[in-house]
Amino acid sequence: MKKIIAILIIALLFLGITGCKNINEASFKILSSPSEADVYINGNLKGKTPLTITLSYGDYEIEIKKENYEVEKRELTVNRKTKDINIALSEKKRCDVVLNIQESPLLESPYTVYLDGHFTVEVTECTLKNIPKGTHTIRLVSLEDILEKTINLAGDITLSRQDFNRAISYSNYSWLSSLMDIEDYSEHYGKGMKLIVFNDDKPLVNVCCSAAATAYSNIFVNETVNVSGYIEKEAAINNFDIVFPSGKKVHFDTTEKNGYMVFSKKVTFDEVGKYTIGKGSPFEVLYKATPLSLTKTIYELFGEIYELSGKRGDTVAIPENTEETIKLFITDANGKPVINKSIGMYGAKTDSHGIVALKVKGKCGFYGITVNGENVGVRLYGGLIGCVYHTTTLNKKDVDIKYINGDVYIPKALVLEYFSNEFIKDTKIIDGKEYADLETLKGGGPIGGGSIESGPILACSVIITDDEIEFLKMCDMVP
Repeated sequence: MKKIIAILIIALLFLGITGCKNINEASFKILSSPSEADVYINGNLKGKTPLTITLSYGDYEIEIKKENYEVEKRELTVNRKTKDINIALSEKKRCDVVLNIQESPLLESPYTVYLDGHFTVEVTECTLKNIPKGTHTIRLVSLEDILEKTINLAGDITLSRQDFNRAISYSNYSWLSSLMDIEDYSEHYGKGMKLIVFNDDKPLVNVCCSAAATAYSNIFVNETVNVSGYIEKEAAINNFDIVFPSGKKVHFDTTEKNGYMVFSKKVTFDEVGKYTIGKGSPFEVLYKATPLSLTKTIYELFGEIYELSGKRGDTVAIPENTEETIKLFITDANGKPVINKSIGMYGAKTDSHGIVALKVKGKCGFYGITVNGENVGVRLYGGLIGCVYHTTTLNKKDVDIKYINGDVYIPKALVLEYFSNEFIKDTKIIDGKEYADLETLKGGGPIGGGSIESGPILACSVIITDDEIEFLKMCDMVP
């Protein structure tokens, strides 16, 4: 009997000791590097690292958050084997920019937001998400002015209007290339019926000096943009329509603000072809065209000096008096290939891969390019332009070529037969004869590496193969 009582006493003591702790719980530490990060368990904030926490057995989602670091998530099953958790945080490579900016103060028109020159579809107060760290330029465009700020983005930031500098005020700025009439001037005696379309990033190009006599909008099919602008009150235009190629219309009503009739609306241009605004001249919305690898470009033949503003690297190079077939990859604004459809010009359509073949021919002189037999000036399709070049090919055996310390020299007299003297920078006397160093021929082609210094001079290039030496010269400046 005493033995039984002793066993019961021991059992009760054991239960008393273990009863102080729930056997279905586990305690462990959550650490992070760096520390002082917020710890969320199933979405609820529990504290900062390092954190000691006790959880019942089961499944949990743990989130570790710290400013300027990527959020780390873990799925955790808590049981008696659970050990301390140590999480290494990674610095954010992308950040958010919050723009706490209301409408422009005078006209109360919304600002359209551009990031590094690209339309963002954001207007007025917004957050630009997942922007890579580094230097960026934010431009805010309204009917009243343009604000601009360059930032070195190292983490999430908030900007107000006071953080920006005024880049342009419309009171002293000409919008000649960015405006388009929405009514005939003669009907209103020159009143300011102007439309700022897509603001400064996507202006309508003037009809002037375009053989096609149609303004190109720089908009691609299926692109959504903010169409905003103003009309002087005296013009008495209370509404107007954008008319699509099919006849579909997007209606705009104007609102009076501070002596102007203003308007703003997002429009998706989902048709290829000619559009009109009010009674104004037509403008085109086309697909995006990218030259395929076998189509020669000005960049490939003459170097990067003719990438005007960094946007002309894909200018198509067209040899003089020779018909060639160029192939273009056609997509909409979102990069989706356009399959077996008309491109809206030249009676041409894409194939099953989104590729269109066009026959081009050029001659030196103004508007010297034809596409599928139609004169096009310099604009081949949409924003894609072409430039004609003259070429002279000689047998390499007939040319006295010197190779000295990695440089290539040919007789200066021969160079001057094809290029003017201004294209030669350095010369060398070899065996009593003057030679020109091809490394310093302006134009920077496959051999040359020079750069244009100043003035409206034409680019040139020299290509040397196993059998031939070819002299190339652009006939006209790239517009």
